[in-house]
Amino acid sequence: MTPLARRRTPGFPLLVLIASSSPDVRGLSRGNGSELLPALRRSRPGMKIIPIAGRASKARVLDSLGRGADGYLEMRRLQDFLPKAVRLVSARRAWVPRGLVAGIVDRLVRRAA
Repeated sequence: MTPLARRRTPGFPLLVLIASSSPDVRGLSRGNGSELLPALRRSRPGMKIIPIAGRASKARVLDSLGRGADGYLEMRRLQDFLPKAVRLVSARRAWVPRGLVAGIVDRLVRRAA
């Protein structure tokens, strides 16, 4: 599997980034891959980015969204939600795991206070 899977949709490119510390995924450090997001966003401002990782914590999702991701998927839910996530992100909406939404909103409110 390649680290970057590309899919073109009418009007803009879509990039699905698989973040992994696995040594066979080139270009990613031992981090979660979010350090690549700002550079990807600068290189193609219209690109849509959905990181895919083994686990989604509130902190990791917020970090990825803050660095330019348009959504976030957990590997274990990929088969169930990838088509929906791609559709929503293509429609200029965000996708994050439903179970994390309330916690993410809570963190954002606390940051703003």
